[in-house]
This record gives sequence, C-alpha cells and structure tokens, in this order.
Amino acid sequence: MSQGDMTLALDGRNRAGFGYDAGTDRLVYDSGRLSLGQHTLKITATDAAGNTTTETKTFKVVRR
Repeated sequence: MSQGDMTLALDGRNRAGFGYDAGTDRLVYDSGRLSLGQHTLKITATDAAGNTTTETKTFKVVRR
C-alpha cells in the first residue's frame, strides 16, 4: 500500500501533505493549530485488489 492509495479528511475536508511509511505502517500529518473542541479524523485506504476500509476517530482539543 502507498500514500496514493489513501485519503485523509479532518473535520470533513480532505487534506494533503500527510506522509505514510509502508515499512512501519505509520501515517503522519501535521495539522498545525486546531481550534478548541471536538474534531473528526477519517482515513480511507484502498488496496491493489480494490478493497476499501475506512477508520474514523473523534478527538477533543482542550486548553492546557
């Protein structure tokens, strides 16, 4: 699987500029500063056979 086989959406908007390392199966994205409150991250991946999977995570940014 390669980065071209994935999409990353933050709060419903597709984002570019993320990295994926197939050797470690690690995805990295620097969102910059996010507003306080709840956010949703959605990652969709499609393999060479056309199988697609989507993971959605919700997280909250709080003031420290």
